[in-house]
Amino acid sequence: MTIFDTLDYREYLKDYYAIRKAERRYFSYKMFASAVCMDQSHLAKILMGHMHLPVEKIDAFCDYLHLEGAEALYFEALVHFGRANTVAEADIWFEKLQKIRPPQYRILPREQLEYFAHWYVPAVRALAGCLERDDATQIAALLDPSVPLSAVESSLTVLFRLGLVEKMPDGKLRLHEAHLGSGRSVGLVSEASAMRLRNYHREVLEIAMDALENVPPVDRDVSSLTVAIDRSAFEDIRALAREFRKAVQKRIDQVTAADRVYHINLQMVPVSHCSSDKEHL
Repeated sequence: MTIFDTLDYREYLKDYYAIRKAERRYFSYKMFASAVCMDQSHLAKILMGHMHLPVEKIDAFCDYLHLEGAEALYFEALVHFGRANTVAEADIWFEKLQKIRPPQYRILPREQLEYFAHWYVPAVRALAGCLERDDATQIAALLDPSVPLSAVESSLTVLFRLGLVEKMPDGKLRLHEAHLGSGRSVGLVSEASAMRLRNYHREVLEIAMDALENVPPVDRDVSSLTVAIDRSAFEDIRALAREFRKAVQKRIDQVTAADRVYHINLQMVPVSHCSSDKEHL
């Protein structure tokens, strides 16, 4: 895990605390807070998302977390981004984060979220990367579920316009980044964009449902758990899911001759109300 894997400094701090706690069971909020000269109740509220880190504490946290150079600059920008009170202010700090962030993969700003207009736009991008050419006819033939040729052509137009793919002098296509994300931090995604992302995820889930009936088990993997947990376990599992996604991305980076495109979906949703919530008792 690196600081560049997140747009939420509190998420990074929570992951750091969880890792240290797993390594040393005696590690505590008190020890963490003492190391950065902060009241442990304030630190706990920051990690729970109830407070923001004071700007004057940024250097102390960088020292304790051994963040130097670009990592320290990125952490500082993350704190200001998280503390932004307006969309305009968030945009300023987001641009700074993008400039500091290494080029392995980037987060899409709001104006580029039409990339998630439909499930097949990212799929067209992935297939174009496999084929190394913008052959709309072949891409349409490979997509499953099937998509009209016109939709594939319009998707390629969007990808070129957004600068997510480019044609090289030899005619081959090059993907600018191996991985792309939507950036779910508050202030980064507007309500309209959030609705678009929800629709995108809805389409992806519908494809997964259809795959249960139409894709042979040898070509898919579907599993689920139904568990009783508390809020703390929920947050820990979310952190584990983030680490899993990062591990998947690293494995994908090792692929040298991709020949197919998959959706990898992770969901964790409640199927009951909280038993301690008196409103539902």
